[in-house]
Amino acid sequence: MIQAFMRGTCREFSAEKGGRFVYLDGNVSGEFVQLTPYSKIVKRWRFKSWPEDHYSQVTLDIQEQDDCTKLVLTQTGVPENELDRTKEGWKNYFFDPIMFTFGYGFKL
Repeated sequence: MIQAFMRGTCREFSAEKGGRFVYLDGNVSGEFVQLTPYSKIVKRWRFKSWPEDHYSQVTLDIQEQDDCTKLVLTQTGVPENELDRTKEGWKNYFFDPIMFTFGYGFKL
């Protein structure tokens, strides 16, 4: 499923606490810290270009609403010089492709 909307290879993906992930052709990697079904995902996350042992923390809060599901992404610990690139990456490789793949948006 991840490869379908990210349009890149997923070399490793073990969705369990301590499980590793490597996707976007090896450019993003990390490990799952917390997985609470239907409500929260916390992971240590990094770009390959960041210093070797530098990880940010990504928290995805999933909130069921009356007529939709709200996803709140919080990321801390991103190197200051990588903030814009990281923000654009989430938009271009995560949110926009999910919307397109599942029919919630269309771009010409």
